[in-house]
Amino acid sequence: MNMKRSLNKKTKAKNKRDIIYGDVDIPAEAFEPQNVKARISLMVRGDILDAFRQRAEKAGIGYQLLMQQALAAYLDRDHAVEERLERIEKKLFKQHG
Repeated sequence: MNMKRSLNKKTKAKNKRDIIYGDVDIPAEAFEPQNVKARISLMVRGDILDAFRQRAEKAGIGYQLLMQQALAAYLDRDHAVEERLERIEKKLFKQHG
């Protein structure tokens, strides 16, 4: 997909999410959810935050990146478990009708 969003400095922002920064071509893929980050506020227990900071320091990355990776891994694992259960259910249904 080669769609591009063209932004012009003369364009007026319709809302706070509009991006106006000179004449810039931004690929449409840049606006897909996996490529966009959102600022959130999250309350986390102190011991959990300390653990992430320690592990991130050992890995040589920021703790927020490590938290993001952990959340993504959880979602991937959760999806994988669901797929595995579906395969098992299908197999059992074939065997036992």
